[in-house]
Amino acid sequence: MQKENFEKGDFIKLQNPLKYSNKQLDPLNIFQISEINGEIACLSNVSEKLSLSELLPIPISKKNDDRWIYYSCPTFAAYQKSAPFSTDYSYYMDYLKSEEKPLYDMIMEKNFEYVHEIQHFLKEIHGEIETYVGYLDINKYKQG
Repeated sequence: MQKENFEKGDFIKLQNPLKYSNKQLDPLNIFQISEINGEIACLSNVSEKLSLSELLPIPISKKNDDRWIYYSCPTFAAYQKSAPFSTDYSYYMDYLKSEEKPLYDMIMEKNFEYVHEIQHFLKEIHGEIETYVGYLDINKYKQG
């Protein structure tokens, strides 16, 4: 497999999740990179530092690992405090297709294979918003 260009904030899965004894491991095997230093990565909710070779990209499929990812509309934290906010936890590609069709079409034209490629694209077109963590998120309420 080619080396992936992972960045801080990317969603990944562990190549061998059973290798880690941490009881906090997500049963969905979806994690977010919280820091990268050279060939070592730190993941949210994983205490050990991991080699990048232990991380795998998440394929875009809706049937497997990425089915619990939703589109988290970019909004500034200041507006969320005062305005009522309702999160749509539907599958991110379905949401984009129905609610953000031009953006969905741009993503489809790029022929991305992996979730982190879409994350990079969204950062590129929307820019990085300091008060906002990311454009995709994981629905922790779903299981199985």
